[in-house]
Amino acid sequence: MGFLFAEPFVDFQVNNRIIPLLLFIGLVFWSCGNNAPVIKSLTAEPETTSIGGTVLLTCNAHDEEDNTFVYTWDCTLGTIIGDGNTATWTAPDETGVFSISCEVMDSDHGNAIETIDIIVS
Repeated sequence: MGFLFAEPFVDFQVNNRIIPLLLFIGLVFWSCGNNAPVIKSLTAEPETTSIGGTVLLTCNAHDEEDNTFVYTWDCTLGTIIGDGNTATWTAPDETGVFSISCEVMDSDHGNAIETIDIIVS
């Protein structure tokens, strides 16, 4: 007893060329849909502090499509407490140059990162 199979509805030779093209076009349009934020400035006041001293950091960012940002603050050593586009960093118990970074992300997951160095003397 034999089975009868219908011929394929789609010509796979043509389909194998069209699907990657459609995926590529979709990726191009998807990736072009968002402009990432731009960090205009990352400032520290003061730029030099003593052991255990505190520094106020401010990150100013701009995005043509979005004004809602999530700020993520990070430091190499010491303690940082962020509150939106500002943060307070407490210097560690040693001297040196320490880096603090701020990442700004918009609601479409576009991001920018900027780093500033603080001197602890």
